[in-house]
Amino acid sequence: MLARLLATACCIQSPEFAYDVGTGDWFGYRTANVGDVNADEIPDCAVGNPWNYTLGVARRAWVFSGSDGRVLFEFEGPANTPNEWTSRHVDRAFASGVRGAGDVDADGRPDILLSVGNHELRVISGRTGGVLHSLVCPQPRDFRLGTARPFLGLGDADGDGHADVAIGRFAYSGKDGSILFVLELPTTADEAALGLFAVGDIDGDASSDIGVGLPTDSPGRVLVCSSRDGRRLHEWTGLHELREFSDERSGPERGFGVDISVGGDMDRDGVEDVLVGSCRSGEGWNRVSGFGGRSGSRLWTYHEFGGYPTNGAFGVADIDGDCVSDFAMPGCVGIASVTVYSSRARSERWTVDLDSDERWASWGKLASVERAGDVDRDGVGDLLVSVLQDASPGLPGYVLLLSGRDGRRLRVYDTPSSLRKVGKQR
Repeated sequence: MLARLLATACCIQSPEFAYDVGTGDWFGYRTANVGDVNADEIPDCAVGNPWNYTLGVARRAWVFSGSDGRVLFEFEGPANTPNEWTSRHVDRAFASGVRGAGDVDADGRPDILLSVGNHELRVISGRTGGVLHSLVCPQPRDFRLGTARPFLGLGDADGDGHADVAIGRFAYSGKDGSILFVLELPTTADEAALGLFAVGDIDGDASSDIGVGLPTDSPGRVLVCSSRDGRRLHEWTGLHELREFSDERSGPERGFGVDISVGGDMDRDGVEDVLVGSCRSGEGWNRVSGFGGRSGSRLWTYHEFGGYPTNGAFGVADIDGDCVSDFAMPGCVGIASVTVYSSRARSERWTVDLDSDERWASWGKLASVERAGDVDRDGVGDLLVSVLQDASPGLPGYVLLLSGRDGRRLRVYDTPSSLRKVGKQR
């Protein structure tokens, strides 16, 4: 086994190291709504921490209760090696990816997807924390910071009562781990798309289909595939030139497809539409576009200067009650904010300035957004906002749980306090 998993709230490290786990970590590098793991009718969340600024600290992931923030499970991996520590190595690392799996073992509780190292993905029981399946997870080509999410919970694709899982090009049975079908993708068996995303029921078979992001192509590409048999439903390509947005910036939309999500019926034709996020830090822009699920045409594009590979625009819940999913656009390095926009009107609904958290200076902050589910039970989905420090890696990451309705802060998730002072005995 590549890593040791613990269903506990604390652990003891080797006494040869002295460190503070809560200082300089990348807590929040990956977050996910994993569903109601502890059966209290409130969605819970998983948080990954694949790197720490202090040599010898084990990589970890946690599952936190949505109702009170307590630790439900802790999963522990290997410690940083000297080479990984100096390079801030996170790709292919333990806890570099977490996602909800759905109810894979059909026990009435949602389960968890956890990347535990190079080429391995584990399906974890939400009831016990034990391993249900260990599956091969190919490494995406041209891996970039913050972009790779090559696995996805599919729901019950084959109708056997067990939620299934897509990894790279393959869909696997949650019941026995066998291959159900192969996605119709332009990749080989040894490659994987940089991201797989749920996009809603595009083909009308009562199952949410799969958005596939290939943002490192030039320009980037997005494919939509059926979650029943893997056949290709749509293929979209990013723009070849961006001159219409600025006379000073041009070139292909290479970051197209860094995030893909459900859009709701934006064109009112009775079929779910799709939101596609783009970002490119080198040329300083961040964008989101709406595409028709029936027509396959680009419906609209919203463009804003400023962007970074970890914080592309992301589709969130229906914030304003118009039956269309709205989107969040995190500020890039130095801006430290998150803004939610109406997809129909492309107008701002609310903004949260991360400078107001008074934790550390805003310069170098990277924010990324994931859906949290309706934690505060007000009828609107809430947001998990990860805040990392890129310019000064000695500062800890943290995760904000924000109300989707108005952006107010519901909770802060930090590295659990019981883990902050462990190590060398004085």
